[in-house]
Amino acid sequence: MNTNNPTASTETDPDFLPIDGPDTGLPSFVLAMLRTAQIETAKDYERREITSETISRWMKKHRNLIPTTYRPKEIREQLWRYGGEIRGGGVKIEWSELPEEHYGSARHYHFTFTKLFKTEQMVGELA
Repeated sequence: MNTNNPTASTETDPDFLPIDGPDTGLPSFVLAMLRTAQIETAKDYERREITSETISRWMKKHRNLIPTTYRPKEIREQLWRYGGEIRGGGVKIEWSELPEEHYGSARHYHFTFTKLFKTEQMVGELA
């Protein structure tokens, strides 16, 4: 591999591996979240303070592009497996628990969807 080639590093960068196609090797939940984030950041660089209810609504709206849709409770229940961040397909999803007292109810989170840029894209944006 030519290390002087600036695109060589991004070709194997897991942040930009394609998530389209029948066999991505990703868990269904991760794939659904990443595809939803791709759709929602297509026009905006970043979407903040998103709730699991909003994500579920977007998944239903774009169900023909997303293999599996999840209800808000199912989204919240899946999060513990992924440590606060999911990356892939050119997007990053981060979440944090809301600091309110829940008194036995389910925890609630705010999500941030961010479009990631390759080095060449960032240079193009600055020019």
